[in-house]
Amino acid sequence: MSLSIQLPAKLGPYHPGSHVNGTINLTSTESVPIGSLVITFTGTSRVTLTQNYGDLNVSNTDYHSREVLFRREKVLYTGGKWTHRAGVYGWPFEFRVPEHTDDRAISKCPAVQRTVQGMQRHGLPPTMLYSCRGFACLVEYVLEATLKPPESPPTATGGKSITAKHAIRVLPLTVTRMAASQNSSSRADDQSYVRHQQAFKIPQQKTAVSQQNPMSRILKFSKLHRDGHKEDSAAAASSLSICVLLPRRIEVTEDYSRMSILFSGRFMSNSGTCATTSIHNLPPSVATALTIKSLKIAIIQHTHVQAGCHPSTSTRKTYTRKTTCSLPLPVSHSETLPSSTSRARAVDTAAHREVDLAEMTQLRIPRESLVLDFATHNSAIEHTVTLEIGIEYEGRNFRFACQDVKIAVVPASSTPEETRLQVENSGIQRQGEYETSRGGTESVMAPAFNQEDRNVETEARCRSQGTGDWVIPPPEVSTTGLHSRSERDAFFSQPPPRYTPRT
Repeated sequence: MSLSIQLPAKLGPYHPGSHVNGTINLTSTESVPIGSLVITFTGTSRVTLTQNYGDLNVSNTDYHSREVLFRREKVLYTGGKWTHRAGVYGWPFEFRVPEHTDDRAISKCPAVQRTVQGMQRHGLPPTMLYSCRGFACLVEYVLEATLKPPESPPTATGGKSITAKHAIRVLPLTVTRMAASQNSSSRADDQSYVRHQQAFKIPQQKTAVSQQNPMSRILKFSKLHRDGHKEDSAAAASSLSICVLLPRRIEVTEDYSRMSILFSGRFMSNSGTCATTSIHNLPPSVATALTIKSLKIAIIQHTHVQAGCHPSTSTRKTYTRKTTCSLPLPVSHSETLPSSTSRARAVDTAAHREVDLAEMTQLRIPRESLVLDFATHNSAIEHTVTLEIGIEYEGRNFRFACQDVKIAVVPASSTPEETRLQVENSGIQRQGEYETSRGGTESVMAPAFNQEDRNVETEARCRSQGTGDWVIPPPEVSTTGLHSRSERDAFFSQPPPRYTPRT
């Protein structure tokens, strides 16, 4: 006697909201009594974590965690005491893949609310199998059929139950129209950009050399300062502003995904009406263009797991792109530095001067390099992006870098939504931190100025001190805003093993 689950031939995985239908087949060579036939559809997240002990790591202990994402059950047949003759029997069934996990799983994990930005329900994670040194994480969705014999008295010898299992692949690929309409406000926030801006001011005459940064010295000896100073001394108060807009999310599509990297540069002056004439009457010899020499981008996946009170984290690069180019970009002029009240207006007026570096370099991210962000009680995945832009100005090279910028990897929307440019400009750093790269060129570190994200990270740190709940540990931010040499060298390191989808 054998029991099996038969599903129709289907190309590709199932998605939340789709229907799973099939047939349970029973093949028996002799008469058999059937008490009941039950089928369950369960989604689980499993974690196996290994911790080593001792000076030589000779002792280790394995910790296991199993979390039920959802569970659906259907009783297909109740036979009682009837006996079925030998033959082949079939019972059809149908399930609908839920769009969200059960409430029981949500209430245990405060990190879920932080990940989905206040949404009350959490979407399903994709089917995956991720293993690295120290832990393994498995998310699976299984159909299980159980054939039970009729109930018998305690003194009688009853038959044994027969089970059959069949795993299916679930991949949240698109957002339904209902979900998109209900969460329009939250998705609008995801479509906004984060501004990374650096303003380099020409140092005053009495400024000590030790207090000057490399880029300020470049501007001091540039044609903008030398030729402009001959016309009007107010040109010394001019500054060069470089701005990069990074998206807050990447939408995963069927073949490949795209992301926009908006770059712009401006000369600004803070000296009032005197500087207005000097900026617009500069000699033609003054350089008014920046040349993009190189573009390096890396998408980093952070996998967090926890078994009981034992957490672990794995970091690996899932996508790396290095491009060398020569793109001269014009630099616009602005009479005054934008204040805190007029920053939004300045963004609108300069929007047409921005250049999409991703489009010009044909940046395409393949589907297999991205895993959707999710968070459950024992596992979670989130992403960050690292960007390095090599810039040349008047024969001198420097770098504009944005490291560990949070970016959400979400499923593509099935409804056409108009992307709006919502720039978060909580602060503009006029005099930033700098360091010298290994190649001898100046490198500029431009941290993101998003006070809301910092507040969320502070709240997450406070929650993580508790013993009852687990919160995804936020990335560690240095007090000086600089990244250590090891973090910069990690950009050129070999990535860990790739993510393997479970088939």
